[in-house]
Amino acid sequence: MTSQRTFITALSVVAGVLGIFATQAVCGASPAPSENMTLSPGGSGGGMIIGVGVHRDRPDFDAERSDELVRQFGFTSIRDEIGQSADNAPGGLERSLMRGGRFSSPRNSGNAPNLYAVTGGGAAQFAHGIPLNNAELGSFDNFLGRLAGRIGTDRPIFEIWNEWNLPTRLRKAGTPDSYSALVRSAIPALRNAFPRSTILAGSIGNDFTKSLGATSYWDWTRDYLAGGSWKQADGLSVHLYANCMAGTARQPMSLIQRLTELDGMVRADNGGRSFPVYVTEVGWPQQSGACGFTQAERTAFPAQFLLMAEALPFVRGVWLYELTDSRGDPRDIENTFGLATADYAAKPSSCATAETIALLKTYRVTGVKIAGGVATASLQSAGGGISVTWSADGNAHRVSLPAGTRAQPLCSAQDVNTGPLDLTILPQIIYTGAPPVAPVLQ
Repeated sequence: MTSQRTFITALSVVAGVLGIFATQAVCGASPAPSENMTLSPGGSGGGMIIGVGVHRDRPDFDAERSDELVRQFGFTSIRDEIGQSADNAPGGLERSLMRGGRFSSPRNSGNAPNLYAVTGGGAAQFAHGIPLNNAELGSFDNFLGRLAGRIGTDRPIFEIWNEWNLPTRLRKAGTPDSYSALVRSAIPALRNAFPRSTILAGSIGNDFTKSLGATSYWDWTRDYLAGGSWKQADGLSVHLYANCMAGTARQPMSLIQRLTELDGMVRADNGGRSFPVYVTEVGWPQQSGACGFTQAERTAFPAQFLLMAEALPFVRGVWLYELTDSRGDPRDIENTFGLATADYAAKPSSCATAETIALLKTYRVTGVKIAGGVATASLQSAGGGISVTWSADGNAHRVSLPAGTRAQPLCSAQDVNTGPLDLTILPQIIYTGAPPVAPVLQ
């Protein structure tokens, strides 16, 4: 993640961005958008990696407490960065690597591979902060080769760089062409060092352009896709955020719409075929005001996103950003993305994330439908089906439950009355014991 996200200006909802049929909302809420959306995983539903970002290079990082939180939440993978600059100091590289062991295990141990964003780790070794000429690219490739045997597994997932498309305090944004050159150089080095690894190109930070009140997504990405270097990789990686956005643009369904738009661009350049996409950062900072999210939103939004992402057949993994807050000024948005505090105490808002991960380990999402401002995910297991429903547009909606069903909000042990149900953004599980059913708008 880069500090660029802190300075995103507020966005208005764009005509044509994801919407749903208008419906009567209570409490004087604003009108809903105007389209339906149906997500279907086809035959590939289930098995999406659900991981979380960590920063093992922080001075106060506690590996044991971090690993315990990862287990408690149910994550099966972690994401961390490995910077070339760490290799310049004695023992620096080892300190920045994941300690070998349980979360570096192959898939057949019950955990997915860890994800490592391989970067420069700083600007000092490159004239422009990123490797641009043959000598700098060769130096970076040599660094990648030296990682062999030092990760703790021979099947890691690598993400080439971190948000090349966004500027930082130390460098300007990289161009699509210069990133293509990096990918073409780095992939052979990684494949030689880790023949069984999964290599991701992109690491695309929030990619949108606002002009004359309208917002266009994926402009940098479109130019990068045209270069074709991504086809040498095993997948594309993207980072999604809705900081400082207004209206339905701050809802998780708008992030899902961005993903479906990206998939359409990829298929147009790939013979009609999708390409695996990995959402390697997505998160909601704990801040008041337009650029942050309330506790209710931070409780509900990760759960919503995971349920919908599971229904996109091209999405192979999601890593929430991030496990813990950073120490520092709590008014700095960059320090407050954690599911837990900097002292490794789970925040109350994180309960729905843990419960959703547990659901997705038991049930397979067979589809998600958004209509009338209400989202309903259908989930199935060998023992039967359930539905999970919530307000997708941020408004309140009243629905009726079918006879013989009961509803239970996430983070609650108490069933809701089977009469009219007032939906909020917090997902509620509808237990049926039969094929999943949808609530009916009143």
